[in-house]
This record gives sequence, C-alpha cells and structure tokens, in this order.
Amino acid sequence: MKALLVIDFQKGISFDPAAHALAETRDVLRRALESARNEGIPVVFVQHGEAGTSFERNTEGWNFFDDVAPLAGEAVVEKASCDAFRHTELDEVLQSLGADTLIIGGYATEFCIDTSIRAAASRGYKTLVMQDGHTTRDREHLSAIEIKKHHNWIWPNMTNPEHEISLLPAVECFKL
Repeated sequence: MKALLVIDFQKGISFDPAAHALAETRDVLRRALESARNEGIPVVFVQHGEAGTSFERNTEGWNFFDDVAPLAGEAVVEKASCDAFRHTELDEVLQSLGADTLIIGGYATEFCIDTSIRAAASRGYKTLVMQDGHTTRDREHLSAIEIKKHHNWIWPNMTNPEHEISLLPAVECFKL
C-alpha cells in the first residue's frame, strides 16, 4: 500500500528568504494531498522542530500552512534531525498503515528530503519522489534550482537493487 509523506512543509519555509518556487510547490503538494485523500491513500506529515530556527517548536514557523496540513486522524510525526526516521515513530506509523511504497515531497531537498528518501529506501520502502513536489532555498554555494536538479538526477540513479527510488511528476506517483 502507498502512503503520502509530506516532510517539513511548514510556515517557516516562507520566512526570509522564502523557499524557491514556494507557491508552485505548495500547489503541487495541495493537489497531491487531494489525490491521496480521494484515493484512500494514507497521509503522514513530518514536522521539524529545532530551537533557534524558523522551525522552533510552538512558533508560527513550526505550524503547517492551512491548505497543506493534516486533517483529523492523519498522522503527524515530529522530528529533530534531517532523517524523518531517526528517533521517531515514523517506521512504526508506516507499518501500522501497511505502507510499503512512499510518495515523498516537502522541504528541504538537500537536507530532510534527501536524507529521508535514502533512509526509506534502506528500510525497504519503494520510494516515489515527487519531482515537482520538493523545494529548498538558495544556499551560499548553490542555487535552489541547481540543488533540485542535482538531487533529481541522483535519486533515480542510486544503486539500490531491492528497493528502487523513482522520480516522477507528482500526478504520475498516484497512477502507479
């Protein structure tokens, strides 16, 4: 069974500087949530909390956007590191849902998205990355566009024979 995993897409990514293509990515994730919910695919939100950042717990930046937020009964897993599985109950939540395939999107491409994708694949999940459903900010050494381009190339080209990582437009993730 598939599960949609939305990672760290919280209001803090709209703070200065805002994430690259924030409105577009937000729209993709909103439509992905709609598709998952309409098809009965479980949705799990991962919420990053880190003191001294725009994701500090119990601040405005820690909250979800109103239109990309969990509904009653949907799981929310809190984390404090880039890996959504590290010291969290995410694996247990996914197992309780019967998930063996994850559709992943959110923020930040080179940190929490990349780390969680690799962790999911190493745990045996078939991983579908929404090519248009993840974003980041410009960094000192690379632009957000370059970071996304690099990771969109890396993920489907990683050697992981038993547990593939696929990169697809979000709409295609729901057709498989």
